[in-house]
Amino acid sequence: MSGPADSAVRGIRISAQNGTARARARAIWEEGEGAARIVAGLEILLSSIEQAVWDLREAVEEAWGAVRAEGLRAREDLAELDRQTRDLAAELTRLLSASRTVATIVGSYRWLSIRGAFMSRRAYARAVERTHRRNGKRFVKMANRLQGGIIKIGQILSARSDILPEAFVAPMRELQDRVAPFPFEDVLDVLRQEWGEERLSQVVLSAEPVAAASIAQVHIARLADGRMAAIKVQRPGIATLLKHDVAILRRIVDSLKVYLPESDIDTVVDEIAEQLLAETDFDRERVMLERAATALAGEPTVSVPEVYGEWCTGRLLVTEFIDGARLDAALADAAEAERNRILRDFATIYLKQILEWGFFQPDTHPGNFLVDREGRLVLLDFGCVRELDAAFRRDLARVLEGFIRGDDQAAAQALGDLGFATRSGDLTGLIQMVRQALGGLIAGGSSAWDAEAVKASIGPAMEQLAEDPVTAIPRAFVMVGRALSTMGGVFFEHRPDLNPFEVALPVLTRVLAGSAE
Repeated sequence: MSGPADSAVRGIRISAQNGTARARARAIWEEGEGAARIVAGLEILLSSIEQAVWDLREAVEEAWGAVRAEGLRAREDLAELDRQTRDLAAELTRLLSASRTVATIVGSYRWLSIRGAFMSRRAYARAVERTHRRNGKRFVKMANRLQGGIIKIGQILSARSDILPEAFVAPMRELQDRVAPFPFEDVLDVLRQEWGEERLSQVVLSAEPVAAASIAQVHIARLADGRMAAIKVQRPGIATLLKHDVAILRRIVDSLKVYLPESDIDTVVDEIAEQLLAETDFDRERVMLERAATALAGEPTVSVPEVYGEWCTGRLLVTEFIDGARLDAALADAAEAERNRILRDFATIYLKQILEWGFFQPDTHPGNFLVDREGRLVLLDFGCVRELDAAFRRDLARVLEGFIRGDDQAAAQALGDLGFATRSGDLTGLIQMVRQALGGLIAGGSSAWDAEAVKASIGPAMEQLAEDPVTAIPRAFVMVGRALSTMGGVFFEHRPDLNPFEVALPVLTRVLAGSAE
């Protein structure tokens, strides 16, 4: 597989990854602003993809080199080698396709930087907005082409207009539930395989999906008994795609480590990989939905769809159809008081999930929630679920209690009990950093949800963290952080008049009093 340009290309690659280049890229990423910071981040990513591509190519060469060296082997060994090689080739193809899009995005910002020297400030600002918008659309096009885990990344980013330009993330919001659907004939094939022709004939099914996302798409149906249902149909081949994407994620992160500050990135990757692969287990999702329904009994303002278990299979999840508006649309249309109420319910139910239920759904982008005609918040998707044991919940409640009461020493002790560690071994600095970054939220009110103010306060906090980095993160906290981070994007966008710590206090009181199982 070696070509005449190999040595030259490898030389460029090695040069691009030397210490000086890494330091410069990190400096721009950490200290730059606006488009320069975006370009630096994308160039770091592109460099890491490049290294991962070469690593993959070398792995394929080694696999076939083993065949040439050993000659004929047992049929089982050859079959396994063939499978491994095909997997590597599939990963390589996906990486190359992604790298083309990332390179195009990087190039567009570079070209804009050159053109900007000859433009007025107003014209340059308009050009930046257009470039952000085009690049957001490029990401969506790439995600729809590649499917799988890349859509999950887009879903997370699409809810973070507090940290990314609104013009960039706006096109990406369609990835929340309007991903390019797979053909209806493929839907029917899955239904036939799971139900058989006779049972399929008892169902009247909509040809167009009402929602399409990374793992599945949803069709409305009338069942044999007349009930209206939402049928979640798993994308054909998605389990294999996700397996490839998890392998790609690990390779890219390994390459990124040279650019990243000291951290427990391996724990984060392990947790994300496990949760991503678990999302194709529809039997587990059915059980979690039923558990959520039990936990929500008596909750007047929050619900989940009823599961029609007799229609469910390993690749089909069939539930009650609930007519309602997506969370983001409902919030945009609601009066201020109603918007505050919905977001208070949103915050409260997640505190209950994390601190009381013992399990929660961390995929909190707005496409996973509805507001029904009665104004209730509906939790739709329990494909990604993290279970939390009683000790973790109690210690997390102690952290929050210490933070609210201003007792940094108690909060630091609880962080240590959770499993956090820093290079110095002193966690008080971490608590102080969080307090500095989020101090405005303690005051409450809509003015507290000022993304620019939070960004400004995070700068010094991150400098402090760089001096004494977090070296160990409890694995269970990874998904808690994901949920709260994505929710934060929703709250910063809509700026409700509420204090999250006041919302948390009743739940904390119950947990610390020993009511959590």
